[in-house]
Amino acid sequence: MDFSYTEVQQMLQDSVQKFVLKSYDFDTRNKIIGSEAGYSADNWQLFAELGWLAVPFSEEDGGLGGSAVDLMVIMEEFGKANLVEPYTATAVLGGSLVANLATGEQKETLLGGIISGELQIAPALAEPNGRYNPASVATTATVDGDQIILHGTKIAVENGPNADTLLVSARESGEMRDVEGISVFAVKAGSPGVKIKKYRTVDGKQAAEVMLGQVSVAASNRLGEAGAALPGIESALNRSIVAVSAEAVGAL
Repeated sequence: MDFSYTEVQQMLQDSVQKFVLKSYDFDTRNKIIGSEAGYSADNWQLFAELGWLAVPFSEEDGGLGGSAVDLMVIMEEFGKANLVEPYTATAVLGGSLVANLATGEQKETLLGGIISGELQIAPALAEPNGRYNPASVATTATVDGDQIILHGTKIAVENGPNADTLLVSARESGEMRDVEGISVFAVKAGSPGVKIKKYRTVDGKQAAEVMLGQVSVAASNRLGEAGAALPGIESALNRSIVAVSAEAVGAL
């Protein structure tokens, strides 16, 4: 079996490698971490211009149709400098949630914003006592006419302090750890009732605990079918595990 990169993958690797060597030395990284945002907006826009934010998405969804290996090429090179820009949170986990669950209209808005670099995502999936089980969802989603009221707490929300939109898993029916009844909602980070307690992770990235206190969102902000999000969540998490594993290889 041939494990060598294709010509296109080699070009992608060369492109990312040149950026890392030229623009992400130790001192530069420390300056980025010490900035107010904790990441470089200029780098993020460059990622969009170079097409790196489009790699994870199908051509049908407006992306470049990259494979898992293409994504791993990018992530391994990022890992060599331990980049702090929210590529995994926005383009990999966040983008995969949208790609897996959203309607065509929702994809056009959300994926279009991710690919252009204009929209940053923070997936808010984990909860206290969740034990890394995506079905452990105690956050509630209560229907109130054409609105959904969200209430609960999310932890370890990568990119929470800088995200424009939170992708929140919440339970519309059933008990905690039931596989049915979970939906994902797109929530503006500045919505009334959203409180974000930010912190820095051990590797210098931005993360947060997110408290949702009776947050009202339109029912149209639900990604896809009500109560049927868990398979899409699990698929997105698996893709993220592959990406982070490649990043870890680069960091060795």
